[in-house]
Amino acid sequence: MVKTLGHEGMSSEESEVEDEINTVLRVKTLEWRRDIEKELGIIDSERVAGPRTFGKSGAKPMIRRRGDKLLLSKREPPTGLPRPFYDNAWFEKERNRARTLEVPDVRFKWMHIVT
Repeated sequence: MVKTLGHEGMSSEESEVEDEINTVLRVKTLEWRRDIEKELGIIDSERVAGPRTFGKSGAKPMIRRRGDKLLLSKREPPTGLPRPFYDNAWFEKERNRARTLEVPDVRFKWMHIVT
């Protein structure tokens, strides 16, 4: 899912200092993207949990707060994503704009993950 979305399919973030130790990233909502907060939350929690899945190298894991619908990203939808990555309501509302997205005629099986 993350690899298919790529950098252009990820929302931007605003940082704020929560306390003297933690900086929190408030994730902006991509209006055009399907709600994948649960899936991204699983990845974030694994990253913060330690080196079981992720190595110790790279940037320090940070706390991300999702779900603030008032923080909207201005990032345009990328072209070429499979249809399941676009929000259904947005896709219907923006039908003319959606025609320019070059949605491939490929199947993408959305998996439901249980943790």
